[in-house]
Amino acid sequence: MKKSIYLALTIVFAFLLASASMANTVQASEPSDAATYTTEYATKSTEETESPPNIEQDHPLVGTWTWDMSDSYVYIFNANGTGTRGFENYIEEFTWQTTVQNNLGIITSTETESWRYVIDGSVLTLDSLRHTGTTFSYIRDGGIDTRTPPQPVAQDENSPLIGIWGMYFDTSFVQYFNADGTGFYGFPGNLTHFTWTVEDDNLRITIGTALESWSYYVIDDALIINSLQLGGVWHGFVRLNEFPKQFP
Repeated sequence: MKKSIYLALTIVFAFLLASASMANTVQASEPSDAATYTTEYATKSTEETESPPNIEQDHPLVGTWTWDMSDSYVYIFNANGTGTRGFENYIEEFTWQTTVQNNLGIITSTETESWRYVIDGSVLTLDSLRHTGTTFSYIRDGGIDTRTPPQPVAQDENSPLIGIWGMYFDTSFVQYFNADGTGFYGFPGNLTHFTWTVEDDNLRITIGTALESWSYYVIDDALIINSLQLGGVWHGFVRLNEFPKQFP
């Protein structure tokens, strides 16, 4: 049984690598998102856009925003159409502009991105217009997260995610999905509780008010989850019939 599970994990991991390679190829060959981001600025290449546009000083995006999943990742939108984002040891510069449809175009040194942005109080939510299910939320510097944690929603009882999953290299780390839309992950005595749902075939886990987005693959008794927010972050699990003995 163990051999077949690890074989399944190997197959899924190989598939993930191939998918990532294909995604990079497609992204490199795709045109800019002119269909959803239609301003003159968005249709220019990075080389053509030498000077960023001037943005209204009171534009609601202008300012500093911190990722709700990690206070070490920060977005800064400047009123002159420039900005920076990243962790303290990795800062990326970009230029940006918006449309009246609340679409946000970001141009870095390597690519053009298109996002739908929504600001609710001190919370900024970005939904990718290119990659379905890729969502980030940020809190304005000095602001307060006024969101309330979502109520759990019962899931399809036939969902292959429901059950107990142990990390493939250490099954004392458990990820548990309950059919009532609740769950938890972690080691005994150090568990993180969450609510979960599946939208657009992607797994969305909410911890408090912070959202994690994952693609997932289930083959036999093997589960792979692949982060839609942090490139290259994935976890492999094997299905367990019961919780490990260390659990109460």
